[in-house]
Amino acid sequence: MNECGVVKVNKQVLITLSVGKYKNQILCDVISMYTTHMLLGRPWRFDRKIKHDGFKNKYSLEKNGKVYTLAPLLPKQVYEDQMRLKTDFDSE
Repeated sequence: MNECGVVKVNKQVLITLSVGKYKNQILCDVISMYTTHMLLGRPWRFDRKIKHDGFKNKYSLEKNGKVYTLAPLLPKQVYEDQMRLKTDFDSE
C-alpha cells in the first residue's frame, strides 16, 4: 500500500465495474496508495460467490443466470495498455 504502515479510510466511492457485458457496482474505501491498480478484495470475492481457478488465474461469477469469466491480460496486452495510459497521461 504505502510506506507509513497505517491505512486511514475517510472516504468511500461507488464504482461501476464493466468487463465486457458484465456490469456491477462496488462500494470501495478510498486510501492513499503508490499504485493505480483496482483491488478487488474479500468482500467482492466472497459476497458475490466468485470462483477462482488458481492454476489459470481466472475468476468466474454468475449474475442474472449468466456466467462471466475474468482472465488476466497477455503480456502484449499489458504493454499496449501501459503505452496507451502513458500517452493519455502525457497529453493531460
